Amino acid sequence: MNISRRRLLQYFSCAAALPAVHVCGLSRADSTDEFWWSAGSDYADGTGLAGFSGQGRTSVLATAFRGHGLCAHPLDQRVVMMARRPGYQGVVYSSDGTPLQFFSSRSDRQFQGHACFSQDGRRLFTAEIVVSDDDSLHGRGRIGIRDAETFTWLGEYDSGGVEPHELKLMPDGESLVIANGGLTPSREDGRENDQRFTMDSSLVLLNSHTGKLTARHTLTEPMASIRHLDVAADGTVVVALQVQRQWLNDTHVRPLVAVLPADNPESLSLLEAPDNLWLALRDYMGSVVVHPDYRVAAVTSPRGNLVAFWELQQKTFLGYFPLHDVCGISLSAKHDCFVATNSAGDMRFIDPVSLKEIKSLRRHTDAVRWDNHLLGPLTGPA
Repeated sequence: MNISRRRLLQYFSCAAALPAVHVCGLSRADSTDEFWWSAGSDYADGTGLAGFSGQGRTSVLATAFRGHGLCAHPLDQRVVMMARRPGYQGVVYSSDGTPLQFFSSRSDRQFQGHACFSQDGRRLFTAEIVVSDDDSLHGRGRIGIRDAETFTWLGEYDSGGVEPHELKLMPDGESLVIANGGLTPSREDGRENDQRFTMDSSLVLLNSHTGKLTARHTLTEPMASIRHLDVAADGTVVVALQVQRQWLNDTHVRPLVAVLPADNPESLSLLEAPDNLWLALRDYMGSVVVHPDYRVAAVTSPRGNLVAFWELQQKTFLGYFPLHDVCGISLSAKHDCFVATNSAGDMRFIDPVSLKEIKSLRRHTDAVRWDNHLLGPLTGPA
């Protein structure tokens, strides 16, 4: 584990003092309330895990690392948070906030920030890269497979590309869809090198039982990194892009959102929007979620301070919602709307039709700086 003894002791001393059923301000009396999890912090180094209930109560748990993506077990009340890349740890909580265990990457692997469970909840799939002195291997993508009870390593698949980031299970319960960012991280700090000649981003589908690659898609823009995604109920995949502007030789705008339609799974195509919107988004989209009923995709841009929306049936740009440094995006089933968070502790509920804020639900907390991704809605402990 790449973690200092001091930080580990800090985590356990804090976790041991937490009352299990009050981490998110929930009690059995309000167990049907919605709540959300996010990497978030009130610590200067960004470490921590935050929970927020729909009743407006927020708590922060100390972790020994800065978190990134989260996923929920499909059958029980456990939540996994993965470390921000370059990562070496994941942490497991029950959804009432009780810390259960850490698990670590293998010595020659790095976690890349995201994971997902198998449909039966028996396996956890983690996005990883190979760490090697061999340039032909370093940065190659792997999908780690872990037992979802013990979190012991069972094996791995090739991700079908370089630097896998977000991955999700498709509605068929069989296929994994994986965003391979295409950037080989440096050995020094685990972030990007100069990749202008070798960047190779892709969206791939793998059989989750065999690891067989069943589809691989790329974009015509070689400097667009496919990093985040969401999957609609019918299997349509929406991807959020990050364009590496520093390696381009012109100032032309680049689209930042693409879609792989369920009814045309051979065509990964860019969505359209006005040029001034793409300029405002500053080449960077951070997170994406699809509303299941309205088939509206919401995609956040922390650099552009906007949430942008597209209707997926006609692939039509609908509009945007301004929020400073917004990145986390999820849904509220109770209020039938989008939920967006930012690093200032703001939480905004956005109507999927009007794209306006439902101001009566507005929340703010000084206790936490929300990080990149938002998991929910979950319900309180039974």
